[in-house]
Amino acid sequence: MPGIGIITNLNSRKNKTGAYSQEKMSAIVGPQGFSRDTKTLNEIPPIIREFRDKEVEIICINGGDGTQHYVANEIVKEYGEKGPFPAIVPLRGGVMNMLAKNFNVKGNPAKALIAVKNLYLSSKGSGRPFPVKKCWTLHVSSPAMEKSRLGFVYGTGIGYKLLLKYYGKGVPTFRDAFNVVASTVCGFLLGSSTARSDFEHTEARITVESRQLPFPTMLIVVAAVIPKLVLWFKPFREKGETIEKSWFYLLAMDIDNWDVIKNLRTLSRGTFPPHEKIFNDPASSAKIESDCGFTLDGELFHVTGNTEVTIATGPSLNFLAL
Repeated sequence: MPGIGIITNLNSRKNKTGAYSQEKMSAIVGPQGFSRDTKTLNEIPPIIREFRDKEVEIICINGGDGTQHYVANEIVKEYGEKGPFPAIVPLRGGVMNMLAKNFNVKGNPAKALIAVKNLYLSSKGSGRPFPVKKCWTLHVSSPAMEKSRLGFVYGTGIGYKLLLKYYGKGVPTFRDAFNVVASTVCGFLLGSSTARSDFEHTEARITVESRQLPFPTMLIVVAAVIPKLVLWFKPFREKGETIEKSWFYLLAMDIDNWDVIKNLRTLSRGTFPPHEKIFNDPASSAKIESDCGFTLDGELFHVTGNTEVTIATGPSLNFLAL
């Protein structure tokens, strides 16, 4: 019975060349599993059902963070919110690969798959269960979405605006992400009207577990179940590992723009001291009302007028501990 199932998004950054196609990944995994390719979202559900019906024990998701998002939603749909779920491995098939970075998945998809296969064989040979890390999901709902979704990283405010710029690069790269952040910061210092617009605070009503935050506008709000975000950003205060607890990281910020620029390093590392216009603590529920669009695992959601987004903890998934 197959132990490892691989699902590959052929449209993701590192998979467009065919280097990690179904044929090649199947050759690597051998009799311990099988691989399936996708080019559209509609191809994901039947593959996850096949994995479920064949009792696949480990699912390797080969794609970017958006691919991880859609496959994770489909896994919960097909296996049920209470599972039990197979172990998940987010392969580095995209540009940012936030999930892979947080779960210590190293190397290209082929090298990572070899490591997964070796761990699988070792566990089977010893009779020990696979080592896994529990990771809660975000349950996000809003009128801007056709239906509620599960995710790993939500953002609004300047994070949403910078992502709009990033996607405007056509086929964006890791370097483009760095350049967008750097040019926006430098542009603000030089008085660029575009950069100043990016830093413009948005009217917002932010409620965390029934308590409204005391600032009427926001520069950025980020909710995540993983501590390491894009580039060097790890902005959350250390409060233990959320992957073992039913809460998520939540950062809401409304401090002066010049303070942001002067303290960008400490803010991006979660070491900025407590401030009356910063909320940086774990939460189990939050509600954000504003007229700013938002992003969930890299997908953009545009809004018209004041729109409410509700965030709660979703089901927990098991990620293979490599």
